[in-house]
Amino acid sequence: MICFGEIPSYSIENLMDRYLLDTGKITKDTVLNRRIQRARDIRVDVMTMLARMELVLLYTQTGKLDINIIREQFPDLYDTDIEWACKRVLIERRPIDYISRYIVADLVTTPYFDKMYEEDKKGVIKRLKQFCETMKEKGPEESLECLGLNLSYDTINSLLDQKREYSIKLDEANKKRTKELNGKSEFFK
Repeated sequence: MICFGEIPSYSIENLMDRYLLDTGKITKDTVLNRRIQRARDIRVDVMTMLARMELVLLYTQTGKLDINIIREQFPDLYDTDIEWACKRVLIERRPIDYISRYIVADLVTTPYFDKMYEEDKKGVIKRLKQFCETMKEKGPEESLECLGLNLSYDTINSLLDQKREYSIKLDEANKKRTKELNGKSEFFK
């Protein structure tokens, strides 16, 4: 249940972005920048969590852990990748279950929840409220059903596919925005 705890807050943030954008209080650039930063943070969290789990598994299997053992087990990784992973794991103090809450919330909220908003602006708020109430009363599986999701590998794969497409669009929008900004600047002429 804790794993789904950040879904409401992420969804509300996205709803607020949409509302402020629709009313002209913020610009598309502001929303784009916030979404890009969140996507970067989530990527780092995912990579840190995977590195941590791989290192723990490696330690469990070998009983010790040093750079040569890591190189041996992961011959395709560059030393810079190994160094980055080890540094991230060393400085990361949050438990894996804490990190996973944000990863799950991001996966469900963007773009899945955003798509729901586009289809039915008022209905999506009711569904979010129902999600929260069901989470309190019943549990995670039933609460996800309120959002039209079920706990299965197919659902996870579908959300991952949607997230991949969304991330590609974010990257394209960022490149386009950067190109437009560069074209307008006197500095780059």
